[in-house]
Parts: sequence; structure tokens; C-alpha cells
Amino acid sequence: MPPYDPDSKPTKVDRCPIPGHRKHQRGCPTCKAWSNYYRMLLRWERSVGINRGPVPAEPARQHLLNLIETGNRRQWDIAEESGYDRDIINQIIMGHRETIMPATAEALLALEPAAAPVPPQGRWVPSFEGRRTLRGLAAQGWSAATIGDLMGGTTAGAAQRMMNDRSPWMLRETLDRIRAVARVLGDKDIRVSKLPGMDIRAMNNATKREWPPLWAWKGRDIADPDSEPRPSTGLHLVEDEADTDEDMESDLFAFVDPVLLSVVRRNAERLEPIRSNGGRPDDEITVAWVDPLTVMTRLERYVVVSYGTKLGMSLAELAALLGYAHATKQETENGKRAVSRVRTATTAANTWIASDPAGETPGWWQDATRSADFDLRVPALLALQPAPVGPGWDLAELAKRCGVPEDEMSCFVADAARRGDRQWWAGDQPDVQVSHAA
Repeated sequence: MPPYDPDSKPTKVDRCPIPGHRKHQRGCPTCKAWSNYYRMLLRWERSVGINRGPVPAEPARQHLLNLIETGNRRQWDIAEESGYDRDIINQIIMGHRETIMPATAEALLALEPAAAPVPPQGRWVPSFEGRRTLRGLAAQGWSAATIGDLMGGTTAGAAQRMMNDRSPWMLRETLDRIRAVARVLGDKDIRVSKLPGMDIRAMNNATKREWPPLWAWKGRDIADPDSEPRPSTGLHLVEDEADTDEDMESDLFAFVDPVLLSVVRRNAERLEPIRSNGGRPDDEITVAWVDPLTVMTRLERYVVVSYGTKLGMSLAELAALLGYAHATKQETENGKRAVSRVRTATTAANTWIASDPAGETPGWWQDATRSADFDLRVPALLALQPAPVGPGWDLAELAKRCGVPEDEMSCFVADAARRGDRQWWAGDQPDVQVSHAA
């Protein structure tokens, strides 16, 4: 390699052709020559005012994902053709690198799609529906072992390979077995309740890879290679041909146990005589008369606070009703602070509902579609609740008053309901099947 000359551009040296060699494989003279050339090239470019600083990695990442998704390349193919280590390619694909060097971006973007393979004959069908279905089940928390068992003795490793595989074809019998598993598991999500056979690691892995859950696909769009899943604010459950429209509609929205309202009203009526004697007493007295509720969804928690506020219950009483500890003054204050944020959200929602909106898109809608904060979704959920909690608007009425399309509102409300997963509070048994005490 000639010495560095600031007045002329260094003579280009080709990258080492040996597969698996990094930019500078120790002991390899070709790698050393290329590394020296690249350093001198950067030095010369800086001297003439050319800045080769890092560039965003997202364009290259999307290009690689498109190549992989269409079955044109696998990760090791990309690594071999581009000359970069497979670990680097994997970091870019997984989104662990926000920036890369321009030379890396140019090399990856220069990869051209391969010619489409000739479709095999007989029992082979396109694999994208089966692959999307398996990934959707993983995104909902189902482990590869559970999916493999339900497919009929398929090992966890085989099921995981089918999720990761980029082959454009699979056996028709395999696709039929995957569809049968989806009909059994597709309407259950770990975000709602963790069932046997679910693994939080499966969901986390799918989330990192940006695999959409099954309910993100509308109807039979999952079988259309040109279709795209609904955005993260959308929810569409896997449809079964035997399901009726009423069944699908009942699955979309969160269920609020009607016993909740009777328990809240009973507690409020019990406290009313105490309030009527000389005004509101100390919190230490009233909370002792409260019967705490059992396991609740997040939406039910907000319904309790909203309805209890309308019945005149204080923050301390609501906190005791939700099961927060109140043995000491500090515990009572902690419970009041926790309930205060919930009551702020429900008060704002009820204020918006009472204003009788008329077709103008509200500010909370814009915020809620950009944020995962459950508080921002409360107005839509409370507006659908019947009296005495809410006005009982149907979906069409809610969409009309918000000035948005009905199908978009349906996706938003369903996703908001799914975010209100079942929870329990201090003193309650962690059993998602426990009902509210009558």
C-alpha cells in the first residue's frame, strides 16, 4: 500500500473475498490492505471537505426486511453478498443500530432482489399466510412449544424455524394445521390474561421483530401478499366462518362486570348516613366501612372511580374500594395519590361527554392515537358505557360525535379495551377468573 498522499485520492483496494472475514481479520494481508485504504480514504475526504459521518440505518433496514420478507435473501446471504459480518446484519435488521456508516448503507442498499422462484407443483402453496399466522400467535404470547404441540407433534424448534423461515412455499397440509391452531388460540392474548402455554418472552421477541398480532389483520388480508396489517391502534380478532356478527361484536369491546356498579352503590349508600351527621368525617372513619372489590380490569377500575365520584365518594374511600392499603396515614395518602390520576382522567372524559360534542375531532383523540397512555382512551370507553356510568352511545354515534370514520373508531376502541388488561390490587388473590363479590 503506497503512503498517504494528501493531494490525490487513494487507489481503491478491493475488500477481502474470503467469506466470514470482517473488515480487518487479524493476520489476513488482504484485510489489512483494505483497512489501510479505507482509513486513508476517510482522511483524504475530510481534507477536501467530504463528510462521511454516520447516516440513519432505517432505509437500509427496511430494504433488508423487504428482501427477507419476499423470500429473496436470508441473513447469511446478505452477510455473504455485502461482505459484512452476520452479527452486524442482524443488529441492523433488529433495529439495534440507529446509524451506520455511508459505505455500509451503500453496500446494503445495492443488494438487488433475486428473480422470483418458479412455483412448485402439487401440494405446495405460498408460505406467507402460514408464516404471518405463526408470527401473529407469537406476538400474542403463545410459545413455539405450544404451537408445535397443537400442530400435531411439531417440535418447538420446527415451529420457530417456520416463523423465521423465508422460503416462499410450504405444504398445503402444514398451512391447514396452522389455520386450525389459529382458530383455537387466535382470540387469546397475553396482554389480556396469561394462560397456560403462553410465554412473555415469545411476545417480547415478536415485538422486537415487529411481528403484528393476528387481530391486526382484517378478514382474509392475512392471505393477501400485498396487504398490510392495521396500525398499532387497531384490533381485529381472527375471524372464524362459524362466528356470527354478534359474536364478533361482543369480542371486540371490554366487558364491565355489572356487579361492580351494585357494589359501588352499596358502599356509597352505607357511607351516606355517616356524611349526613355533621358533614364529612375523617377518612380514617369512612374507609373502615368500605368493602374492597376483587379482581378488576383496568377499564373497570376507571368505571368504579367515575361512578363513585358521581355518588360523592372521596379519594380515600375510592382507594379503599379499589383495595389499596389504608392501615396508616402514609398508606392512605399513597392510595389517594394513585386514585387521583384516575379520577382526573375520568373527570375530563365526563366533561367532554357532557359537552355534547358535535362532529369535531377532539384533542384527546389526536393524543390517544399517538400515545400508549390508557388515560387518553378513557373518553371513548366511558362514552360507550350505559347509564349510570355513561351515555350509552353506540359505536356509530361515538364515531359521528368525534368526527372520525366508524371503522377507525372500532379499531381504536377495541385496541383500548385490550390495553385494559385484568389486574389485581393489594390483598386480592391473583386469579383472573375471580368474579366480583355480590
